[in-house]
Amino acid sequence: MNEPSVFNGPEISMHKHNIHYGGWEHRDVHNVYGFYQFLATSQALTARDNKRPFVLSRAFFAGSQRHGAIWTGDNTADFSHLKASVPMLLSVGVAGLAFAGADVGGFFGNPNPELFTRWYELGAFQPFFRGHAHLDTRRREPWLFVRFFFFFFLVFFFFWHI
Repeated sequence: MNEPSVFNGPEISMHKHNIHYGGWEHRDVHNVYGFYQFLATSQALTARDNKRPFVLSRAFFAGSQRHGAIWTGDNTADFSHLKASVPMLLSVGVAGLAFAGADVGGFFGNPNPELFTRWYELGAFQPFFRGHAHLDTRRREPWLFVRFFFFFFLVFFFFWHI
């Protein structure tokens, strides 16, 4: 997480009317701030190792695709967030940030086996697959969901024998 955040505020971020140096309102610099942290991290890791680094951000701006991957931010384990992730990732892709994904299974809450299976089915087609959850959620390894594991075993068996 690299955007300015205020977790107990109404928008879980700095108020949009906050004034920054030079008279800029926060609404004008929120994503630019995250972009420059994204850029600085990428440049520092490249300078240190002389290799292309993997940098992940949820704050992005025009040009961010040159520096790493993005994810859609913390979502909830429910079908509405699964549904919202599709147009969100398609829009981000059309905007030029092709290496993007959502928290598969939802970050907050505990998905039921049906939702978990559907999210993994959809996540298989996301450019960036991220199984990520809040510390207070139940474990989500695929084999803990019997139906899910059985489904993928059948798919694997089918494709292995073609």
